[in-house]
Amino acid sequence: MSAIQLLAPDLINQIAAGEVIERPVSVVKELVENALDAGATRIVIEIIDGGKSLIKITDNGCGMDKADLEKCILRHATSKIKTQEDLFRITTMGFRGEALPSIASVSRMRIISKPQGAPEPHGYCLYLKQSQTEQIAKVPAPEGTTIIVEELFSTIPARLKFLKTAETEKSHIREYLSKLMLSRADVAYTLLSDGETVLSTQGGQTLDLDIALRNAVGSVYGARVAKSLRKVDLELEDFAVSGFVSDQTVVSGSRQGQNFFVNNRYISSPLLNKAVDAAVSDLVYGGKYPYVVLFINIAYDQVDVNVHPAKREVRFAASNRVFEAVRAAVKKAYHTDTGAGGIVESGLPPGGAGAASLPLPRSLYHPPYAAPELDLQYNNSLASAGAERLPVGAGAPSPQLQPQTPPDIWPARNQHNLHILGQANRLFIIALDGEDLLLIDQHAAHERVIYERLKTAERRKEKQLLLVPKNVEIGQSLNKALLENAETLRQLGFEWQDFGSSALLRAIPLVELKIPVEQFFRELLEELSESAGVRALPEREDYLLYTLACKTAIKDGDILTMLEMTALVNDLLTLPNYQTCPHGRPIITYLGRDELARRFKR
Repeated sequence: MSAIQLLAPDLINQIAAGEVIERPVSVVKELVENALDAGATRIVIEIIDGGKSLIKITDNGCGMDKADLEKCILRHATSKIKTQEDLFRITTMGFRGEALPSIASVSRMRIISKPQGAPEPHGYCLYLKQSQTEQIAKVPAPEGTTIIVEELFSTIPARLKFLKTAETEKSHIREYLSKLMLSRADVAYTLLSDGETVLSTQGGQTLDLDIALRNAVGSVYGARVAKSLRKVDLELEDFAVSGFVSDQTVVSGSRQGQNFFVNNRYISSPLLNKAVDAAVSDLVYGGKYPYVVLFINIAYDQVDVNVHPAKREVRFAASNRVFEAVRAAVKKAYHTDTGAGGIVESGLPPGGAGAASLPLPRSLYHPPYAAPELDLQYNNSLASAGAERLPVGAGAPSPQLQPQTPPDIWPARNQHNLHILGQANRLFIIALDGEDLLLIDQHAAHERVIYERLKTAERRKEKQLLLVPKNVEIGQSLNKALLENAETLRQLGFEWQDFGSSALLRAIPLVELKIPVEQFFRELLEELSESAGVRALPEREDYLLYTLACKTAIKDGDILTMLEMTALVNDLLTLPNYQTCPHGRPIITYLGRDELARRFKR
């Protein structure tokens, strides 16, 4: 008997399903994209149990007659491509003809359809189970198509057990639809979960498309982002870049707010991310990213969408030109008259570079006096004697040496016999340990102290109720992170009411904040959203703890007094893990006497 055998059709379909259908959101994606290709202007998505029990998609597209209904569930049966050349001019969301047979092979499925303008009062319903047609029957039906998928993966227990909770699966569906709402703001969408409306948009049938897109951005990312949008518009001979970018003062700590659509198809593209980074490099501080909704309309033969099974990536024929066009279009948006503030010339907020820095959380380390504001603070007999300052280089400002008061604690000695000498570059605490020179990263040190305090059971029970609850605009994108981490966040002291695209924050952990509580909560969710795909659930609580510590610790650039530095070092050295911060970075660097002598060639 031959070792090589032809696979059975149902097994072939299940293999295809493994590539295309990963979880309920994969089913929603394939069916909604089919509806868009059918010309639908209104799509209703209904799910039960996060899509594991039921997914129902209803559209008002062109519909199918009985003959097309019977063909649509055959593998590689499609109306979207006919020749090899069509592969390089793909204008539709789907084209392979694999989705429906793949979904049918791992579920029970019904397809009800009626063509637009059909003379008959009825449509047809096709009943399927594991790709096998059970029957086709006449049924009352509106024009368009309804597809009902039940018992997803019920015949594949191994796949079923890897699905997450209903809430998590629902959040994946909501995230996908949020992207789709941005790419096709002209279409009205409704998402119902267990009978409740989760998402709903008006579409653009009665609105200007720019207004519809702004409304969609507001639904996904909140009103704060929608109000800050700047128009992006650049037309070239062979392609165009259009859409919106947020003002440079409204940014995110992750790239999840950056959305790129090539010929209305959402894609993930490091190339386009870097193009936006290049455009805002002089406007937005490193590690922050503007919200972006950009559409690249390009000749279909200049882009290959057939390079990824789920069509999430594309390849441009002229990637360098696309990069430069996106960079130029975004840069132009920031240098266009806003109508309120005139031409944007820089990314500095009002007040410029000299604006005062945020105050320190003074309740942590109570200072009776101010430290000298020096780049490098140290005790020197020449300073108290009023010696002249020495030049430090042509055109460079000279450090001002001032006597420290009160003089009896300069240099300061802490309880661990370290002499605290001062602060360098508003980042490092300088200390002497015998003959060794120590540099201590003030942010990393404070981060470790806060992290260890938050880890104790007693501190986790502590929380501070907000005098006035804060309404935080988080958008649908961050609502997913909030739902996935809800239990852990509550254990740490957060209390809120969930309203989908916003949350009413009532309490937070007992930590000192130097930024508005709304910004703190939003940035925390951004961190969680960014790490969701790379961190296992057992690590989530620890990650939350050191994210909280990082967000509330003393920052690079904060000026510390001698008493603050002494108290911080004392707190640090009482900990068992004082050598590294919770992220694993070193806190203390030692420069021994021999090392210093070697550097001075002694």
